[in-house]
Amino acid sequence: MKTILILCILSLLALQVFSAAVPVSFTVADRPATILQNTSSSFAVLGENSTFICDYRFNGTPIIGADCNVSINSILYNATWNGTIYNYTSNLSVGVYSWRCECSKLDYQQLNGSLNNYTVYLNAPPIVVTSTIPTQANSGPAENTITPTIETNAPINQPQLIFLMFGMLGVLSLVFVWKQEN
Repeated sequence: MKTILILCILSLLALQVFSAAVPVSFTVADRPATILQNTSSSFAVLGENSTFICDYRFNGTPIIGADCNVSINSILYNATWNGTIYNYTSNLSVGVYSWRCECSKLDYQQLNGSLNNYTVYLNAPPIVVTSTIPTQANSGPAENTITPTIETNAPINQPQLIFLMFGMLGVLSLVFVWKQEN
């Protein structure tokens, strides 16, 4: 919001000059803006670049020439305009980071995105495979096909599935948990 001060000069009677400065103020509202923020991936492994994305808009149109920063653990880094969005790329060390976008431009609403966590792992996060083997009552274990369920603390993307299927991209740590149903 901006306040503009105007001095009005009042003149009374054509022959008699009487003037007074009267302060008049009014408020001009900033144009409403929106901010969307994202990362190039939900996590990173040490040595991988992490890109933080700030999408600052007015009525669905990107706000060009804005001052956009990415705050990582309360330290501001300048996000650059790439013709579509503002982004900042970094190679972070292992840890959990709190981050958000902060954007502003004259005549537009200044916005800070909500805080998010971003994790950089030393190695790929572990994948846990669980399965349940049902038994028949009073007759011991039944012979059944085992269908494992994959649970992970990180999204499984295509490279991880290839890794899981062929085991050729590196070391994969699997934890098997077997449960028996009665």
